[in-house]
Amino acid sequence: MSSFVHACIHSFIQARKWVQLFLTLGGKVTGYEKSSITLYIHIMVYHLPKFLKNDIPFKVFMGQGVEKVNNIVRSIYHNKSNKHDPCKEAILALKRIEHLQDFEREPNKYNKTNREYWSATIFEQRRKQPRLCVDPREDEDMEVISIDIDNMSVHEMKEKLREMKISTKVRRADKLTEILWKALCDLNDIQGQT
Repeated sequence: MSSFVHACIHSFIQARKWVQLFLTLGGKVTGYEKSSITLYIHIMVYHLPKFLKNDIPFKVFMGQGVEKVNNIVRSIYHNKSNKHDPCKEAILALKRIEHLQDFEREPNKYNKTNREYWSATIFEQRRKQPRLCVDPREDEDMEVISIDIDNMSVHEMKEKLREMKISTKVRRADKLTEILWKALCDLNDIQGQT
């Protein structure tokens, strides 16, 4: 026998001692009764050492598939319990998963047909699009209208909008600030394009 098998058997002897200790606490502490021993603890202590000793795979005792199915059935039951037949929905979902298990999604293939578009044309098109505001650092020759809108009164903002031939019935300062800001940005854009 290999040292691996000896180490496994030793660890399972320790596991048996742990289960026995667990059960001795049964009458003294709640939660340590014999009924609290799970299926996994039973398999680990009483069956796994035999499988390791005889080189038999113990994959048959793995419960991941059953637990996954249980999670799916529970989610379907709780999500659909008042709407449709939850048992039917669960069975259909499990059959769908079983049917699609061997298939793998293939991503769509995308070929760039015009490589020049991505290297040059797209930048030219974006340069031609109108901007909301022009940054004065981009063009030093351009005259930029700068006004301290934050310190203007409502009356001053309405007066400035009238000078720019923009009429509005808005009286709130925040809305007037927004309208004046957009108008100034549009004016700067127009000046930048000429």
